[in-house]
Amino acid sequence: MGFGYKTSWLAVPDRTPVEVADALDLHSRETLDWPTGTGRAYDHGVFVAEPVPGWTVAHSRRHLPPDFDATDPRFPAWLADLSRRLGEVQFFASERVGGYFAWARARDGHLSRAYCFTDDGVSPFIGEPTPAEIALNLGTRSSEETGG
Repeated sequence: MGFGYKTSWLAVPDRTPVEVADALDLHSRETLDWPTGTGRAYDHGVFVAEPVPGWTVAHSRRHLPPDFDATDPRFPAWLADLSRRLGEVQFFASERVGGYFAWARARDGHLSRAYCFTDDGVSPFIGEPTPAEIALNLGTRSSEETGG
């Protein structure tokens, strides 16, 4: 079982699941396999998976970040603070029906890149697109959005 639409997730390099769970202040922890943990995360809570090569992944249907999404003005500070504790943190989110998807990267307390596309526009849009984003035509603003 994988995850994708209708979820948000974090990818954290070179950290253990315990370190990620601690940084997220998760309580009532139990060890679960990938299918069970992923299924539960779609229902309620956060699943922090055993690392895949080089990365620990945490995902949830509604709780990353807690009580708000990437369009909220609190999002940049939340991710930057998380990266102070974990080093690098990458955030992803998608909501197929609502036309919402987001990506952000923070390192050592600094949010270097973030964007969130919704049916209502782009907010936030922080930092310059990476070379990979430009090559894939992702994470860039159209001339309509920039007023150009």
